[in-house]
Amino acid sequence: MVKQAPEDRNLAPEQFPELNRQFYGGSLAPHDYLMQRYRSLFLAVQAPTRLREAFDERLSIGEVHATWSTPDEWDDVALRDYVSAESTVLLHHTAEALFRLYLAHAESPECPWLAVARLRIPSHFKKKVEAFLVDRRSAESAASLMNAFVGHPTPGEDDEKWTAIKDGLVLLMAHLGRRLLDEGPLYNSAKHGLSVLPGAAALAWGDQGGPLSVSADGPSITYLTVADGRRGKRWFQKTVWLNPEQTLVLTSVAIRQLANLWAVAKHRYLDEPWDATQMRWVTADGVKAILQPPSDSGVTVAVPSMGMELLYYLDDVEGS
Repeated sequence: MVKQAPEDRNLAPEQFPELNRQFYGGSLAPHDYLMQRYRSLFLAVQAPTRLREAFDERLSIGEVHATWSTPDEWDDVALRDYVSAESTVLLHHTAEALFRLYLAHAESPECPWLAVARLRIPSHFKKKVEAFLVDRRSAESAASLMNAFVGHPTPGEDDEKWTAIKDGLVLLMAHLGRRLLDEGPLYNSAKHGLSVLPGAAALAWGDQGGPLSVSADGPSITYLTVADGRRGKRWFQKTVWLNPEQTLVLTSVAIRQLANLWAVAKHRYLDEPWDATQMRWVTADGVKAILQPPSDSGVTVAVPSMGMELLYYLDDVEGS
């Protein structure tokens, strides 16, 4: 039996319908907020001239007014590094929101707002993501995913379509879950204090013109993290090579799935009508096309990351 938290003791369930109305009835849904950030990132890259002209004018938000003088020439390097950092943070923010809201809706609780608010301890959330990765291929996990994102925990008349969507959701959520766990230090470094160094790095081993090459080149982020070294826990400087284009496509797909979850939840908790033809579900083939794009001829081994231990003094040797 799960022990009840002190704050849940004698909590009146009669208020849950009103909490649901507030939660789902707001003007800015989670996917709307994330999509606005996604669009802003594209705007910053695609229309620098328009932005420069806009910043030269007086801009206002309510009673707050501001102007920014901008140089005639935009720094392409700074813009590249901004895209690297912001696309990485946005993907992780989207993936975390997607997982938290999925976990909150997985078992159709009376009040999902409370369910997601209860996931406030990072280690508890991490364990739930790990549990999902272990059980993701089980029938129970499939039913939970499809219940939250599609509204049908079991196949209906179109069994083939149901299975295709289920396989796509499993593949997408598994990839995002692994990134949340594996890239946690990177995300935390970027989110807390912006202690990351976006840039471009290159690394190569072997004959790059031969049939087998090992290399890494392009946009990257470098940060400091603690990992196991030869003498226990040590500080490392770690560089992660990025694929901003892939990251942006993944983010877009994840935001769409979050919109699907929200539409299903509004139908379930507020009895609002929804049009299944407007849902943009993902399939396994679609996810694979994003994660495994066609490669050039030959065999190239890409290096996704590299860590270098910081320098340490040797411990004093007794008697020396």
